[in-house]
Amino acid sequence: MHVENNQRRVFIRRGLNQNSGSILKEVFILRRDGTIKGGIDWDYETVTKVVAMPIDEKTLFIRGGNFTNIANRMGPDEKPDYWKRNIQITRSKTVVEGVTHRVTGEADSGNPYQGFLNATRCAFVLLHNCVIDARKFYYKIGSAGKPVPMGTYGYSASLVMDFRMIGCRMGNDIHDRSRWGVTCTDFMKNFLVEDCLLSRVDVHQGVSGSYVIRRSTLGHGGLNATGRGHLIVEDSTLHGRNLICFREDYGSTWDGEVTIRNSRWIPPAGAAAYPVMFGMQNDGGHDFGYPCSMPSMVRIDGLFVDDSGRAGGYKGITIFSDPAGSSSDAAQFPYRLTERLEIRGLETASGLPPRVSENAAVAKAVKIVNDSPAGP
Repeated sequence: MHVENNQRRVFIRRGLNQNSGSILKEVFILRRDGTIKGGIDWDYETVTKVVAMPIDEKTLFIRGGNFTNIANRMGPDEKPDYWKRNIQITRSKTVVEGVTHRVTGEADSGNPYQGFLNATRCAFVLLHNCVIDARKFYYKIGSAGKPVPMGTYGYSASLVMDFRMIGCRMGNDIHDRSRWGVTCTDFMKNFLVEDCLLSRVDVHQGVSGSYVIRRSTLGHGGLNATGRGHLIVEDSTLHGRNLICFREDYGSTWDGEVTIRNSRWIPPAGAAAYPVMFGMQNDGGHDFGYPCSMPSMVRIDGLFVDDSGRAGGYKGITIFSDPAGSSSDAAQFPYRLTERLEIRGLETASGLPPRVSENAAVAKAVKIVNDSPAGP
């Protein structure tokens, strides 16, 4: 089922790509006996649209295929529309396996792409052992009147329940910063990334239920999150400025718990004097269409941070960033702080112990259970 309330807006974006938000909407599964799988995330005072999409009993398999895309070369003065040269997946219970997509012919300008494998308004979708190139990205003038990069993707999904990527990877370097993060999702429920090699995994306009990164390596774009439920990173290696970036343009909100287990974080050398594990910013001065919060609980159960080779005066990593930053805006829309931090088996290459936060309110609010040494 797909439901909407077009009288309410959520994910009201802040920043250089600011906008008036998206219509309130979500998908869930209504069983024949009237029970619901996936739960209902939002309160609907009004329902303006309902679409029922039957789920087939049998699974559809799409196997193999080598595709080469000659990239568009639209000029910088052309309207920056998203191109849709892709495979659209709208059928539930679909498996796409062993597809390869390479990109050639990129020039000094071009329009962005929606995603070669693009799933929308369906459930139980698996992308298995696929290889897709990340694309070169270009700039446009954003809604705030300043230049902004145009996100362009290889894997994408929106309004999908139980979406899995297993054994998927990029066809080019996951650390190549001239190419945009290869994965983009919106309005998701239950998202699994397992045994993958990708430059970035992102949930723009939210995920609920479970968001799991398992036995995977993420490159320069790292892991981005917005939503609610349980976010789990286990047996994985993550690069990026933060171990997890809670997207500030959508309120840096995660309503639920975060678990980090048996993983490794490698912040880029020189990118920041003091690497911050969980990046977030929300000064309480913007209405995103929903209450915003830091994770209620964070559990770290086995994490190695490679913060070696830092300049003199380095003080070690910080667990949480300062959400308020240097802003003096009044907190019209309060940002709920983390209540509990459990640390077991956290080690740093520098041997320096982590600090909680530069923000005194955050540091005071968090109850810490710590039985972890700092050094290796």
